Amino acid sequence: ESEDDSFSFSGTSAAVPFVSGALAGLLSQYPSLTAERAVELLYEYSNDAGAPGKDSDFGSGILNVGRILNRNTPGVYDIAIADHHLRPVGDGTGDVMLTVSVQNRGTERIPTAELTVRLGAEDARVFKAADIDVGETVGFEFPVTRAQLARATGFKILSIATIPGKTDATIGDNSKGTLVVARGLDESR
Repeated sequence: ESEDDSFSFSGTSAAVPFVSGALAGLLSQYPSLTAERAVELLYEYSNDAGAPGKDSDFGSGILNVGRILNRNTPGVYDIAIADHHLRPVGDGTGDVMLTVSVQNRGTERIPTAELTVRLGAEDARVFKAADIDVGETVGFEFPVTRAQLARATGFKILSIATIPGKTDATIGDNSKGTLVVARGLDESR
């Protein structure tokens, strides 16, 4: 293997070194922290993903050491699209429910956030959420029909979150696009 070769791996074998390193870094930077409090901070300042809140795919979220290190910096406004999550409705053979979740990843309460969701080319919706606490995730649900899912080209979801009247600290996490391609669906059923 040359120095230019790379490879990928995932799962707990990949996660353990990152979490261990984050804990070691926190404890060395903040010697007065207890190990228990350092672990709590990892959970408290993780980025939500998957279904809103703790879930079986992402647990308590994705590690974000930067949020922990900046937790005491005042005036940080940051709304983020946490994820697009689809779950079956009823027996799982028909429509699905889409949950678009937004998370306050800043250090200040967000007075008002706007969420624009485009479901395919024909359906755009705008929603507002008020008083989102630091770290809080808010989910918005939308039904997606079997006909929308059955399109041969797939079903596009585009979400954009903004904070009217505030400068967002991390605009790179304010939008998310997802293409859903459902295989083997027959619209007539």
